[in-house]
Amino acid sequence: LSNGDTVVFAWALSDGDKELLEELFGVKIKFGEPKEYTVEGLEEPEEIDPFEGVEVTFSGIAPNGEATLDASNGPESCQSLYELDPQEGLSNGDTVTLYLDRDDVNEYLTENYGVVVSETSKTYTVEGLASYAASLDEIPEETAESMRKQSEDVIRAEIARRQGVTLNELTHVGDIMLSPKVPGTMNRNNALYNVYHINATVANTVGTVDVETYIWVCYYDLTMLADGTCSVDVSDYQKTNSYITVSIGVNTYFVPGFENYETLFSNTVTTNIADWNYETDIAQ
Repeated sequence: LSNGDTVVFAWALSDGDKELLEELFGVKIKFGEPKEYTVEGLEEPEEIDPFEGVEVTFSGIAPNGEATLDASNGPESCQSLYELDPQEGLSNGDTVTLYLDRDDVNEYLTENYGVVVSETSKTYTVEGLASYAASLDEIPEETAESMRKQSEDVIRAEIARRQGVTLNELTHVGDIMLSPKVPGTMNRNNALYNVYHINATVANTVGTVDVETYIWVCYYDLTMLADGTCSVDVSDYQKTNSYITVSIGVNTYFVPGFENYETLFSNTVTTNIADWNYETDIAQ
């Protein structure tokens, strides 16, 4: 009962029971009209905000972010009632709901703690998660420059190891980015290829041959952080494992790369197009 409720007092006695009582006690029983009483004077339960002091935080990388509940500073009366849904598979902009998992929550709280709650659920919007880059436009110039510098170091080192091959010119042609058509289904979450044009000379005592190839150096799992910066491990790279063979006299030399851009594109994009989306700023 609550203050303001109405209760009704009325006799509920069958005719047989009435006659039995009259005979037993030698009286005549006469029923009056039912009488109503208004409930008053009850102590009102305190109303509390069940979500005051409760924190929901988000972590991880979209689309696999996670929500974590910290109710240690929330009302003691609600500690066993909190449920958070969903808690995983989250991206920025998604919503999660924190609720009190009991249908008769106010009745339970009033009986056990002398309180009622002002609301039984609260919605939170997911924000601040990192996410895997899906387009070239997302990559800050500072990050792009760090990858290009590493790529050029990798290519120059590779050429230097090739006996008889001299690098004349190394030109950054552009970039290719691959991202999974279904996020989370591949062993990598994205791949960015720095593509370069090589102009080299192969020479020995017999003769000289000028060679042009196209080569790539690839980086993986570029991650956009909440502050707008991009995280990438430039030590986690792969480079072209294809070579152009050049024969001068009886000697054969190997120059890294593909003989043209079309072949490079087929190697990096066309062979992966069933499972990956691609974007490039290289004009074909």
